[in-house]
Formats: sequence, structure tokens, C-alpha cells
Amino acid sequence: MRARGISIAIVGTLLLGEGWKQGMQHQDTREAIPLTAMQRDMLLGEMRGLLKGVNGILHGVASHDTAAMRAAAASAGMTAMMRGEGMGRMGAGRGTGAMPGRAMGGQGHGMGQAMPEAFRTLMHATRAGFDSLAAGIAAGAGSEAVVARLAALTNNCVSCHATYRLTVSP
Repeated sequence: MRARGISIAIVGTLLLGEGWKQGMQHQDTREAIPLTAMQRDMLLGEMRGLLKGVNGILHGVASHDTAAMRAAAASAGMTAMMRGEGMGRMGAGRGTGAMPGRAMGGQGHGMGQAMPEAFRTLMHATRAGFDSLAAGIAAGAGSEAVVARLAALTNNCVSCHATYRLTVSP
């Protein structure tokens, strides 16, 4: 009985070890987006802002706080981004007022040229989706509808992260 347990442990270790080794040899086949370190940091900040919006919406749903849900959704939307407001704004506390969304459109830090068109389209659709979600909440959408729309909206995030990877170039 003890020998059988040891054998199972050895086989499991070998299988996990082989799986780990294969994982280390796996090539990331997602499309690389070469950015400067500053551009990468701006874009990652924008993504964190979107994630904060998602988190705020979910906290609002959990606490039955419609105003919090709407505010969180609006903060991740295109309207707030274009006004320099919201959770995804860049330059906050830095005095720059620079926004990756505007930069991705070609102003500021050259992000517009760095981002593939499909990436920009997906980002704009995601931002517009948050605006639409905020409007739906303001119009009385219930928690179940909000979560369903949020789940559909985050498919954009999953798709983007499955398609692209950021690389830093000088």
C-alpha cells in the first residue's frame, strides 16, 4: 500500500514536471505591441482603471447601490475618459493631464501609431460599452441585467488579452 502511494507520487511529480517544462517552452503567439516604457505604463494604468470600474460596479451590485454602479460604469466610459475624469485617467497626480485614450487616438505620447487599428477599435467599443451600461443603470436596469451586461462587456477584455501582448522597446 505504501509502495503504491509512493509510485503515484513519483508518477504525478514526473507528469507535473513534464507539464511545467512544456509550459516553459511555450511561445507566446499573441500579437506583440511594441511600446516605450512610458506608453506601456500609461496603457497598463488605463487597464487598471477599467478593472477598478468593473470592481466598483460589482461592489455596487453587492450592496444594492445603484448610484455606485452607475458612477463606476461611467468612470470607465469614453465620456469620462475624454473629459479627463474617471478611474482610468492618466496623469492624475502628475499634473500632465495626459490620457492614454486621447494618446491612442494619436495625440500626446504617440500611442495612436503604436496601437493596431483592431486594438483601438476594441478599446473604444469597451469604453462605449461602459457608457451604455451607465445609461442602462440610470434607466433602471436591475442587478441581474447589470451583471449580464458586464459579463458581455468583459468579453472585450478577455479577447484583447488573448490577442495582444505588450513589449517594451527603447
